[in-house]
Amino acid sequence: MADAPGTKRDEPWLMRTYSGHSTAKASNELYRTNLAKGEFAEAGGMIETLKNDPVYPERLHSTLDELQAFSYYLQENYDSAAVYLERALPNAENRFELARWEFLLGQLYERLHKSTEAQAFFQKAALHSPDPILEVYARLNAIRQNITDEAIDENVRDLVRIDRKSTRL
Repeated sequence: MADAPGTKRDEPWLMRTYSGHSTAKASNELYRTNLAKGEFAEAGGMIETLKNDPVYPERLHSTLDELQAFSYYLQENYDSAAVYLERALPNAENRFELARWEFLLGQLYERLHKSTEAQAFFQKAALHSPDPILEVYARLNAIRQNITDEAIDENVRDLVRIDRKSTRL
């Protein structure tokens, strides 16, 4: 299939050429499949190779961070999963995905006993979520972090606002 006139194609980077995939999406599916099979070394090796490939497009690096976060999460290495998921936030495709990832970051930080970070990401998830159910759970989790009375009061006010809004529908 020919490219549209004026479309710049990526040069074939090392792993894409090696694995025979024509698109980054196809390559990413291979990494996800390896991770799902528990082949962490294989997937990790591919990711590291791409990170160090000078021809690999810079715009795709946040996708590698997302894959690396997923790999660390599956291996229960939650601190590294949080670091890479935070780096991948700009890669979220829409507000719902962004809010979901922020909620996951809140859960990761809560698991790591980092209440301040957990509360911050639960608050961000509540702010960005287009889904009222996710917003309610994010606010309840933020309250559970019990940082300050002021933060608790703010979240309770927002929950009451959500309740009033939903009863009008």
